Formats: sequence, structure tokens, C-alpha cells
Amino acid sequence: MKRLALLILLSVSAFSQLATYGLKRNVTTAGTAVRLSATSLIVRSLVIQAPSTNVGTIYIGGSDVLAATKNGVALTSTNSLALLPIGELKTINSYDLTNIWIDSTTSGEGVSVTYFK
Repeated sequence: MKRLALLILLSVSAFSQLATYGLKRNVTTAGTAVRLSATSLIVRSLVIQAPSTNVGTIYIGGSDVLAATKNGVALTSTNSLALLPIGELKTINSYDLTNIWIDSTTSGEGVSVTYFK
């Protein structure tokens, strides 16, 4: 248990050095995937959350994400997915939000994204 607490403390400390931003993205038409960002947006880590108002399921993945076939990581109302940094803070891997897509089983629903630069 002490190891876990130390790991969490180290993770929080690393995130405090990063600038925090947010965005919202909706799927206009269920079955038609959209990118989290239309333009290149490089981030160090992110948390994608389905709002409590969603009644359907959001699927997250690459350009082949598709809600109809359940292809992707599923998020239901209030669930979240964290993509965390790997490696040292100075040599951290990054994510381009144009390469992360979402689709929804319900038109007009989407996600909130908190990201760190």
C-alpha cells in the first residue's frame, strides 16, 4: 500500500509541472467518427470523460473506431479514460489529438477532454 501511495504522489507531482487545458467534442451523427481535434494538437497526457448527460455509449480509438460494431474503447455516462505519459517527464511520449477519434451510439453526444501540455 505504501508503494501505491508513493506512486500516486509522484504522478501528481509530475502533472503539477504541466499546463492544463480542456475541450469538448461531440459526434454530430451517430456512426460517423470525428477526431478529438481537427488540427494538430500535441499533448503529453489526457483524460477523456463521457458527461453525465450522455445516454448512449462513446467509443474511442483510431480512424477505424465504429460504435455500430463496438470497435474501440467504450465509455458510458461519467466514465473516463486516461492516456498517461510514459517515461521521464523530459523525454515523455506525446499524443496528437488528431489521431484519436470518437464515435457515439447516439447523435449529438460526445466527450470532455482534459489535456496536459
